Amino acid sequence: MVKRHSCSSFLAWAVYCLFIEWKALIFFGGGVTSLIHGLLRVEIALHSKIFLNKKGTKPLKKLWSICEDGPFFRIEVAALEYYKNQGYFGVHDEGFFVNQTMRAAMLHDLISKKDFMKFFGDFSEPRHLFAQGLLLSASDAGGRAPYLVLTKGELVEKIRAAPKEMIRRFIHTESKLRRFHASPRWNAEDLLKYDDFLDVVSCELLANIAERQIATGSYAGFPDLTLWRGANLKFVEVKSPNDRITPNQKGAFGNVLLTLDIDLTIAAVSDLSR
Repeated sequence: MVKRHSCSSFLAWAVYCLFIEWKALIFFGGGVTSLIHGLLRVEIALHSKIFLNKKGTKPLKKLWSICEDGPFFRIEVAALEYYKNQGYFGVHDEGFFVNQTMRAAMLHDLISKKDFMKFFGDFSEPRHLFAQGLLLSASDAGGRAPYLVLTKGELVEKIRAAPKEMIRRFIHTESKLRRFHASPRWNAEDLLKYDDFLDVVSCELLANIAERQIATGSYAGFPDLTLWRGANLKFVEVKSPNDRITPNQKGAFGNVLLTLDIDLTIAAVSDLSR
């Protein structure tokens, strides 16, 4: 016997579906094309506190904590503490560890060269290298100065094939010598965390991220938190109650990370202090 559905039941189901889509649109901001399929959203509850100016007359900033009595931090750092309580290790870096690892993988074999190397432009991030290819000058034994040009595809393959110990050596050496233009400063705590991250991340994954970035142009908008637990890598974008996904984030999430089945989560913070 075929079960017949009334028009009213179909109408109710349609209204329900529209309501769910409306909620998603409100959270992500924008039209239907802005929806990011497969993106996991979780809610985490934090305590907030308003800090006033020195005169105590105007709100200066709002900070967050996993405990009612503090300590209080920026919302991303408070969310990081939340995940640490879940057994994760990690950093609030907005993709810094990933970017610097890709950069080190592309440049690691140049670390021992004593020849003068001239870099054209600011190569502090992989996207600067991808934009023009890697162009450097090094004197050979014959006294000439040949130019070595690597294409975007060759740069990706350098990431894929880079030995981790050479990447680690590059990062540790550059933290002290800063021989390459725009090399970042690392302190001892940063290096310890980075070594743990490097043990977890794979060069194959980094090369795949680089390929998707080049193909789509989605370099900016990396998630706030880089987390790891055991051999599992996780990225988390932290959003306050009034925050929304930005266009750059839509590109990075939808065009790059989710296409690679990377563990990516939106942590929507709810305020326990209200």
